[in-house]
Amino acid sequence: MELKRTYLTYATADGVLAQMKAITTKPWILFAPYIPRPMGRHLAEHDANYLDLAGNCRLVLSRRYVAHVEGRTRERAAEERRGLRVPGYQVLFAILAEPELLNATVRRLADAAGTGKTAAAETLRRLHDENMVGEVKGRRFLLETKVLLERWIAGYATHVRPRLLIGTYRTADRDPEALERHLEEVLGDKLTWGFGGGAGAARLARFYRGQRTVVHLKAAPLELQRRLRAQRADDGPLVLVRTPGQVAFDGVKPRTVHPLLIYTELVTTDDPRAREAANEVWEQRLGHLR
Repeated sequence: MELKRTYLTYATADGVLAQMKAITTKPWILFAPYIPRPMGRHLAEHDANYLDLAGNCRLVLSRRYVAHVEGRTRERAAEERRGLRVPGYQVLFAILAEPELLNATVRRLADAAGTGKTAAAETLRRLHDENMVGEVKGRRFLLETKVLLERWIAGYATHVRPRLLIGTYRTADRDPEALERHLEEVLGDKLTWGFGGGAGAARLARFYRGQRTVVHLKAAPLELQRRLRAQRADDGPLVLVRTPGQVAFDGVKPRTVHPLLIYTELVTTDDPRAREAANEVWEQRLGHLR
């Protein structure tokens, strides 16, 4: 048995799958606090057994025992008392994206994270208490960058993105390039926005783009769907998402969000090629988090 203090992302899951494939052919079980339905299906596709605290599981042990449960949700109230809430994750994103914000005023940190001052101050205090942030001669710095990054990625997938998601749509545009041109015409300079995910990565250095176009917006006017001539569709290629604070728009190329947000969108998808692109973004644009 091996115990790791980490959060279950697709990258983590793939690492576990590769490791177990290399060391054993016997049945094994992955235990985690929570395994959402898409992650469960990803594990099942690789013939992996799993079990979480909500009761979701896939257990195929020889021919004598088979169990499969999915779709159970966590007890959110108890979880939120123990863990970060969405504003806390937004503060966490801000200091990972721009570590110098650790030494800014609470007001500036809150503005960058898109939260209130209370959330910013409480999150800083919590990180100090957990020994995630240190302080020497009045200067704060990150102590456990990897742990905080994993916490952010897991929190984005399970808490932040569902809260910030505006919707998924289908438009009349024939291909991703046509959709991008349409978006730039409609959104222009009237709104604060930027491409994330594969569309953002492709602008950084021609990484894998994929068919899905993720657009992050500071605000979404009520008439935006009409202006885009978009229809809601769960499998649509256009995804509109609000941002976790103003710092998210500190992109390194025009019309892109911060590389950390692009990386997060890519690494939390079940598309292996998107996760490869995430690794390229990490290597080229996120050196301060190594």
